[in-house]
Amino acid sequence: MLLLGIALAPLTSDARGRTRPELVSGSISSDHGVLTAGLDGAIWALPRGAHFSASAGSELRVFTKPQGLMLDPPRRTPTYTIVLMQGVVHADAGDGKSAILVSAGGKLNAIVKRGSMAFAARARHAAVASLGGDVLTATGGAYSALKPSHAVDLGPGQAATTRELLAAPQPQLEERVAFAARGHAHLQQLRWPALANAARYEVELRGGNLTRPLRRSGTEPQLGAPLGPLSPGRYQVTVRGVEASGLPGHGSAPLPFTVVGATLPEGAWADDDGTLHLGEGQVVEFSPVTGLDLEMGRDGRFSRTDGKVTWRGSDELSVFFRQRGSLSVARAKLAPRGLRAEIRFAPRNPKWPRDPVKVWVRMQAESPRALSGVEPEIQAELGIQPLEVEPELTSDGYLLSVPPQPGRGPWVLRIAVRDQWGSELGRNFVEISREPRPPQRQPASE
Repeated sequence: MLLLGIALAPLTSDARGRTRPELVSGSISSDHGVLTAGLDGAIWALPRGAHFSASAGSELRVFTKPQGLMLDPPRRTPTYTIVLMQGVVHADAGDGKSAILVSAGGKLNAIVKRGSMAFAARARHAAVASLGGDVLTATGGAYSALKPSHAVDLGPGQAATTRELLAAPQPQLEERVAFAARGHAHLQQLRWPALANAARYEVELRGGNLTRPLRRSGTEPQLGAPLGPLSPGRYQVTVRGVEASGLPGHGSAPLPFTVVGATLPEGAWADDDGTLHLGEGQVVEFSPVTGLDLEMGRDGRFSRTDGKVTWRGSDELSVFFRQRGSLSVARAKLAPRGLRAEIRFAPRNPKWPRDPVKVWVRMQAESPRALSGVEPEIQAELGIQPLEVEPELTSDGYLLSVPPQPGRGPWVLRIAVRDQWGSELGRNFVEISREPRPPQRQPASE
């Protein structure tokens, strides 16, 4: 019944001994051989490169042993059979090394030899669409070719009718680039003109490090909720209309969407608003930036950059990313790390050899994140000569003592504090004078 007009022949296994469909994504439940696809649908891989998928809630039977059909005589093509009770199945036969047959109760049958097709079944209605390639259909007689971008409908008590698929929508993506301020971003605004005869629309996003496309379905001609979260990378978004039967229409031309991320040096950090905080001389690298124009600057003065920005100064800096050929612009904000070392000396006007010099180093941070993992390194110099010092950790910071040094003076004691990555956190100095010697007493005259 399922193979009207097709010659059958025995089939042996492929060279690797694999002939059974394998569930590679999604989930299914089984009840006496009837499989039901889970909430995320289900995808099966077949030997020789073919695969098929079932939408969420679809009910189907999958026959694990292929039949050898004379689709391209004299070659026998391994053909896998699916009986669809309800739902939607997408079948892709690839380059034709194997084929897929889908049947709705034996009344509407379709075989995809090469390329792909979609098959929908609900109640007593069934429909199949050729999405490109070689697709054959039958409704009780011999199989015949179905033109690409066309569909066959079969309703109760009606003859099969052939028609064109829904036209491709023309989506408008206002934001072509986004900055992953907190490590990820979302595709926010997407809209398109409504299509006649479309019961709903499907938005699909591919690319980046996605292992499978992200999809969103809705009845309105716009994205109902943000799509993501998306890590930095290049993506493509398409939209298609879907008929009441479940058959998809033509997909729109893919629109590029870029999520730019930032690689921060050690010690830098991002706040809750996504502002990047860096130390003096630190470099942040933005990527991916291929196909984007980048400018950085402050106070209305901007210059081009290749994606690597060295932090200099104390005022906020903006970096703009613009998708070439569009007006879409995203922005990253850079600011000081907000971490510095306060250095105090006591006494304020020391004199040697009378006064040892006490040095207090206290870390000050705008946020606890700025202190995370920081290990201050305190360096002391007397004039231009380094001094060996042993800072003592106290409840309020670090304390070190510099005893009087020999020499005539005056001296300059310099203290510099850096983190373990080489960024300067603060410096200060104190001038030390020589304590005047007491006047020598003259001997009394006779």
